[in-house]
Amino acid sequence: MFYYSLTVIWPQMITSLYSSNNIQIGLMSGTVGGAIAFGQVIGALTVRWGWGHWQLRISSLAMCAFIGAMASCDVSTRDRGIVFTTLGSFAVGIIEVIAIIAVPFTVPPEDLGLASGVLGSCRSVLGSIALAIFSSILNTKKTQEITPRLRAVAQAEGLSSGSTAAIIKAGVASLVATFTKIPGVNSANVGKFIKALQDGNVVAYHTVFYASLAFGGFAVICAFCTKSFNEHFTEKVDRRLQGAGHDVKSKELV
Repeated sequence: MFYYSLTVIWPQMITSLYSSNNIQIGLMSGTVGGAIAFGQVIGALTVRWGWGHWQLRISSLAMCAFIGAMASCDVSTRDRGIVFTTLGSFAVGIIEVIAIIAVPFTVPPEDLGLASGVLGSCRSVLGSIALAIFSSILNTKKTQEITPRLRAVAQAEGLSSGSTAAIIKAGVASLVATFTKIPGVNSANVGKFIKALQDGNVVAYHTVFYASLAFGGFAVICAFCTKSFNEHFTEKVDRRLQGAGHDVKSKELV
């Protein structure tokens, strides 16, 4: 739920608050995918050492804390946003890989395929649901927060009703480049409209990260309900995909 959502929400937040440069947006957006991949590598190494259930618990707390702390970010805290998304995504990677590794080991051999399939389906379905929820919250809150702010500035600058409607429509759609094309908006006052737009976006993104605490809290509860599963990591192979039946054929020949 965090992985799918962050890969969409974080780049939008970068574009809305921090930069319009495509290279910078791409580099900053990479903190999510890169940190998750690194977390998966580290988690795959540490889970074999034992205490996997405690790794899940600590990682879920870190995930919830750092992603939730994104609600403290605004236009002036770009570096903080990068750090928090990196640390939170790193925790997501550890959680994900430990679950993927543990599930096949902790079910009866005959249920291995079923368990792995359910896990994969849950990741896709619940991730899509979370993305839809976060996107809906973000779009609704943007409209609620940006509209009155832009209208107040437009009225203060003496814009016509048509120009006011146009600047609100462009602001909600994040079309900042079109602001100066609207009658009454010029290089002297466009900064006021951009500031109002950014302030509205900040509140909207804060609401999204507050909402993420519900998913994070549920993850923490589930993690603390998880039992130790290190005893399942043995050298025994219940099913072999290659070499099965060779001994039987050799005995039949004898």
